[in-house]
Amino acid sequence: MRIFCKGKKKFFAYLFVLPVLVLLTIILVIPTVLTAGISFCSWRITSGEKLRYVGVKGYVDTLADPAFWSALRVTMILVAACVFLELVGGLVIALLLTQGIKSKRKRLVRTVFLLPYLMSPVIVGLQWRWLYNFHYGLINYVLRKIGLPALAWLANSSTVLPAIIITDVWQWTPFVTLFLSAGLSAIPKELYEAAKIDGASALSMFKNITLPLLKSVILIVLIMRSIFSFRMFDKIYILTGGGPANASTNLGMLMYKTTFQFWCLGRAAVLGGIMCGIGILMGIFYVKFIKIE
Repeated sequence: MRIFCKGKKKFFAYLFVLPVLVLLTIILVIPTVLTAGISFCSWRITSGEKLRYVGVKGYVDTLADPAFWSALRVTMILVAACVFLELVGGLVIALLLTQGIKSKRKRLVRTVFLLPYLMSPVIVGLQWRWLYNFHYGLINYVLRKIGLPALAWLANSSTVLPAIIITDVWQWTPFVTLFLSAGLSAIPKELYEAAKIDGASALSMFKNITLPLLKSVILIVLIMRSIFSFRMFDKIYILTGGGPANASTNLGMLMYKTTFQFWCLGRAAVLGGIMCGIGILMGIFYVKFIKIE
């Protein structure tokens, strides 16, 4: 009787999970398998070329393409700069929110500070495109007022990446702060009180108490933000479209152009496969690098 009840419970448990599994299969598993298959084929719609199997030739040609390495360089610069600045800035702000601001003002400050994160990336891109405008943008207006020359932020290859990084950091630092604030709040205050009694300095407590106990949260933030920054597309599409002269074309933007401008679906699938592989390697690296006991 007990075995029958357990079997019945398992049946209903699987039954409740079944709709989610079916949905994930339709929107995730099937497209992934199809993309992996197309990556070993050559298929260009505009030339009337039919789908034909070419093996790993697509991967070899992609790895030999200078445009791919240029896009990969831009992608890694964006990932490294955005994740580093967001992590450092988020940690500093989280420490101020949990320790440096009076409890009565914390809710108001947190609410106001989280507003950029709640905005749509498209809205953020449109907003910052206006701010960066050479003629009537607010940033150049301020620069002119203080006697500095105006900059063509989005039309100059030397300033376009810093402009994108600033935009991304502005939006996603609150996300990092939210995670780190939760992690800091979970650290027992007794540990800090005992350290103070032992004469430990603030830097020593941060190094030996705060950082070790935040490792798991930092790992989650690093993986999530690295993946999001790695596949960044919406902001770049709105701000620059990959220009000027492909100076801001990352892998996501290159895959979009390959798909919807040149209609090379086989090459686009190759780029998707390479991006997926790099994302997995990044996750493995973070897990190995940040050892959680």
